[in-house]
Amino acid sequence: MDINRNKINRSFFYGDLLFETIRVANGQAMHIALHFERLQRGLQLMAINGLALDADRFTQLITEEIAANNLIDARIRFTVLRGGEGGYRFSHAEPQIHIHSEALAKAQLHVCNMLGLFEEIKRPIHPLSTIKTGQALTQIMAGLAAQKYGWDDCVILNENQTVACTIQANIFILKNNRLKTTNALQGAICGIMQQVVTNLANMPVDHGVVTLNDLQEAEEIFFTNAIRKVVPVLRFNDKTYATDFARLLYGLIP
Repeated sequence: MDINRNKINRSFFYGDLLFETIRVANGQAMHIALHFERLQRGLQLMAINGLALDADRFTQLITEEIAANNLIDARIRFTVLRGGEGGYRFSHAEPQIHIHSEALAKAQLHVCNMLGLFEEIKRPIHPLSTIKTGQALTQIMAGLAAQKYGWDDCVILNENQTVACTIQANIFILKNNRLKTTNALQGAICGIMQQVVTNLANMPVDHGVVTLNDLQEAEEIFFTNAIRKVVPVLRFNDKTYATDFARLLYGLIP
């Protein structure tokens, strides 16, 4: 066991941070304007003040990270920590930016062969659930359950016992030429790819409550996130689903 005795920013102790995960494809950062909009919304919700960061500076920092590491296909995690001293009542807060990048294999379609259901811990419904913070224990426990039961991913419920998200993604269902996905009141992160698919789908998209019954009656289930774009689901609760529309969407998204 390695022990690191170096001083750690207090924000790490409390999950007091905000981040964006940005996909790099062919050396270009994808959907960077949408990521900045969500980051700004998160800074306001978390009352992280004093960060000199506008859209141009955000883009510049991401571009510099791509160039410095010669990134072709990669993910970049852009993290903002509140900083400061103390415990829950901090002082002398000076927000800090941390940028980490990781090369990825060339993007390809991933399929969820088996989607499970995680019921032990529920996603809370409040504004902070819509942004990417350091609070991820529900997802971690869901991930452990997926490993235990052999699922590729799993549905996480909210405190109203309806669908919130999967471990790392937003859920969509297709039925009767209409799409349905969650809105900001269901305990899910407001996803970048969720917005992209809504704008690209060329069919009605309902944002609201998604129930387990909706999943069971769907013609297709797929989930979305910034790194994998669109992931079609093959099986959930012993039902097999079509994947045609999800595969089409995947090909349309840059």
